[in-house]
Amino acid sequence: MAAAIADGVGGGGNEEQDDSDDNSIVNKNPLLIDVVLRKVFDCLPQDNLKICRQVNLLWNNIADVSLRQKCSHISFNNDNYWTNMANHGIEEMVQFIQCAKASISFPFVKFDLGTSLIKLPPDELILTDFLETVCQQTTELTFRDEWGQQLYKNGPPAELRFPVLEVFRIHFLQPMCNDEDISCNFQFVTNVLEHAPALKRLILVDHNGMDDGKVVTCFIDSIEKANAKKIVRLEIEAQIESHHLIQLSSMGLKLKHLYLDFWGSLINDQSLKLFLTSQSSNLEHFKIADFAMSSDFVVDFPCMKNLKSLMIKGSLLGRICISFPNISYEKQFPVLKRLSFSNAMDEWDEFLKYGIKPVDTVEELKLPADFADAFCLQHAARIFPKIRKLEIPALLNLACIVYDMMPNIEELILNTKYIDGVDDIITGLSIEVCEEVRMFPEPMFNTVERDHMRLITTKPISCLERLTILRLKCKRQTDPVELTDVSCRLVLLKMKALKCLDLWGRRPAPRVTASVLLAMKQKFTVLC
Repeated sequence: MAAAIADGVGGGGNEEQDDSDDNSIVNKNPLLIDVVLRKVFDCLPQDNLKICRQVNLLWNNIADVSLRQKCSHISFNNDNYWTNMANHGIEEMVQFIQCAKASISFPFVKFDLGTSLIKLPPDELILTDFLETVCQQTTELTFRDEWGQQLYKNGPPAELRFPVLEVFRIHFLQPMCNDEDISCNFQFVTNVLEHAPALKRLILVDHNGMDDGKVVTCFIDSIEKANAKKIVRLEIEAQIESHHLIQLSSMGLKLKHLYLDFWGSLINDQSLKLFLTSQSSNLEHFKIADFAMSSDFVVDFPCMKNLKSLMIKGSLLGRICISFPNISYEKQFPVLKRLSFSNAMDEWDEFLKYGIKPVDTVEELKLPADFADAFCLQHAARIFPKIRKLEIPALLNLACIVYDMMPNIEELILNTKYIDGVDDIITGLSIEVCEEVRMFPEPMFNTVERDHMRLITTKPISCLERLTILRLKCKRQTDPVELTDVSCRLVLLKMKALKCLDLWGRRPAPRVTASVLLAMKQKFTVLC
């Protein structure tokens, strides 16, 4: 249904109107009128609203409101800094309990609970009543300690059952006063884990970093006490130590998704390899971040026969020396499809320098915004000949390698963090010619269009004949990269395979005229 409605828009939605009459409701497409769209979107389910958000900026804004109204997530705490959503206190929780008990239909299944709720002893009884009311329907639960205090001072209720709970998130924001407070809160965590037979995803985030690893220790102990081997997705963002990895290695977990953010903590080389080896037969997605602040750290990957996605994120705090020895894609990652790097480090590019025999499995490659090693990209093009999706910095020398050596690219993401314009990369014209066309558009466009191939200094993006999606990744929302009529008229509007453009998102529109912007929206799906 949503797709059919979107087809009726005709690609428009944000073009400027020349006359006041054009702004009247009578002359507008009904599918571009706020009131009409709100009525229509109120009748659509969540999945269709997500599709509608991709049509244009107007549809995105209105569908976003409707989607939030239909959202099944509600937050109860007195500190909304971390939830980024409307929060409710203990009084609203009492009202919610009354409505939930009287309601036949129960739309809320995701809850965010903060320790800031508990100010007086009677508040614990209200919280228990709330959990007893919602536990049978809850699919996602977040326990957030934002005030460094106990959720239950006299111990949590032991009889709660969460039969459909799939996601459980524990978030520590403030340092606890003592170990007893930490242990008390993890009694609640253990009780939830013991009575959640459908639990698949478990997340720990510890942002205070002042507990000497006590939070991570209690977290792992809770998993062990609850015998929570059913978990297939584990995410830890905290100061993990070597003994934590060793303990996890011996618990018999069979994870498919693993995310480890070490928060710059020191760990032993062998402890990480031991844990990865224990998960090597099942793991499909692995992300490792902010690790190894030692002067000599080695990440030695075992054979991970089912790994499909590997993401490596460097530390924002700096790094001394890290190495990834003996990278062999055929032996270590035989089915790897996605390889992603961010926050470049000194030695991570060993992943692209090693290997001689081409690997046909890798289809996606993401390189960090400060990547500038043309040799590495050339080697990557040789050993990954089947790449379909690529993210690189918007640098002319790197784009030329893509145009020459990766003709089968279907989705290209240009990270524009360190540049202001991309006309030269897209058109193949020099910066001086692009600037002259912008200054004298009409007389120059005719000349350049006629002699485009003779004037280019590098290949244009149109040489990627299979490119269907182009995204410009902006450095920040308030400072978008400049895309002008030069790129649109000379190249983009003439590309036959190109179907989707992501040029501004929620950012200000690029420097294109209204007529060109309209032509783009009629030809492409422009993500907003």
